[in-house]
Amino acid sequence: MYIKNSTRLFAGLSEVEPDLNEDPKDRWATNGIDAEDFVYGKYDDHHTYFESDEKVSFWGSIAEDYAAIGPPTGFQGLISWLFLPAIAAGMYFNAPGEYLYIGAAIFTVIFCIIEMDKPSEPHNFEPQIYNMERGARDKLISDYNTMDIWDFNEKYGELWDFTVKKDDITKR
Repeated sequence: MYIKNSTRLFAGLSEVEPDLNEDPKDRWATNGIDAEDFVYGKYDDHHTYFESDEKVSFWGSIAEDYAAIGPPTGFQGLISWLFLPAIAAGMYFNAPGEYLYIGAAIFTVIFCIIEMDKPSEPHNFEPQIYNMERGARDKLISDYNTMDIWDFNEKYGELWDFTVKKDDITKR
């Protein structure tokens, strides 16, 4: 009596392998959609596809991108727009190079002071701020966004500084 090797039967090693797809693959084939029906840009979400028929001019798209980044406004915007024309005018009128360097340094210092003086985001606050009563919180955030940072710290320093523990009940 001949007994077959039981491990061969249960492991499936005696079964026939399915055929492997050994055909060469088309590198540019799109799965599921024929090449004639495939709309390039729409199905592959390419950045050059515009779904609407509204065509924006080149300068219109530049203006939209510029407005989206939140450019400097007010005095800071004025000095930033006048910086390169001022340098060009100084070069045109043969101003000494030292004066141009000094002017660029003064511009950089003023621009950086203005940039550092204002908050980067209107909602960049400590988590404890959002636990306050809504009216008081909104007034605090509004003052933070409109006041000079030094005046704000002088006015709201005890509310604002969460690193100082207020354990003394008599001073409240």
